[in-house]
Amino acid sequence: MQPKKILIPLFFICFISLTAFAQNFHRIEGWPESTNLKIEKYLESTKAVKDRKVAVFDCDGTIIGQSPYYLSNEVMCSYAKKHLGKNDTISKNAVTHTYKYANGYGNPSQPMETVLTLAGISPQEAENIGWQLYKEKYADKVFPQMIQLIKNLKEYGFEVWAITGAQEVVYQKICSEVFGIPITHIYGAKTIIADDKITDQMIKPIPEQAGKKHIIETFIKAQPMFVAGNSRGDLDMLIYSKGMQMIVNPDNEEKLTDSILKNQTLESYSKEHGFTIVNCKDQRPEGVHFDCADFGIKTNKPN
Repeated sequence: MQPKKILIPLFFICFISLTAFAQNFHRIEGWPESTNLKIEKYLESTKAVKDRKVAVFDCDGTIIGQSPYYLSNEVMCSYAKKHLGKNDTISKNAVTHTYKYANGYGNPSQPMETVLTLAGISPQEAENIGWQLYKEKYADKVFPQMIQLIKNLKEYGFEVWAITGAQEVVYQKICSEVFGIPITHIYGAKTIIADDKITDQMIKPIPEQAGKKHIIETFIKAQPMFVAGNSRGDLDMLIYSKGMQMIVNPDNEEKLTDSILKNQTLESYSKEHGFTIVNCKDQRPEGVHFDCADFGIKTNKPN
């Protein structure tokens, strides 16, 4: 006897198919309902977009807390501290660039000292240093709202990218493992790698201020529809967004006199230009010693 065929109505098949590909917004806990509604409305409006949908995030202070110090700074200082008093070239290089950073040497290129500190070691070793310090001191400083926001963007078909002003290889595993951003979508300060060693030869564009916008133009090759940042260093790429611009914990005290802010605080500028302003709790973890303090690095403000 032939088994009876089970007929599934066509409308039921269509329903299952549509449900499988449905794009649904998931509320971001810790942000007000008005912010959630604004983000949801924007993401819904992008459903009809056929071109690439690109979202770009800064790292320190935007998806990971920066108080009391940037992760990149702690990598620099922790690495240099282990090499104090040693006379080999790699150790001297690490200590020299760390003190240059602490003393404000070469400003505004000062942030690049965090990259040059690691010259002479392998990319794998640099990645391991960043990952270990993340687990020890920064794992509790990840902003959970950003994890959910990134999930929402992916739900709506966005490519998610990260750009950091710090050494690229230090952040790639962290951003990939914690936020699910593909390692090939994580850009930072690049140096030439030769014979499996990080060199001191910088590759342009340098991811500082306008350089972050240039990285988008050079490597990502699509004008973003969503950009998130937290500082003046992110403003050029925020302005470049053709869609939503999100600013995290913007400074409301210091007035900057550069050509964009023109004696405004970052918060007042963000309000004036319709940026989506969000707050993420960024506090110093208790009982954790930061090696940056031993080198006199200036602390960042908690939010």
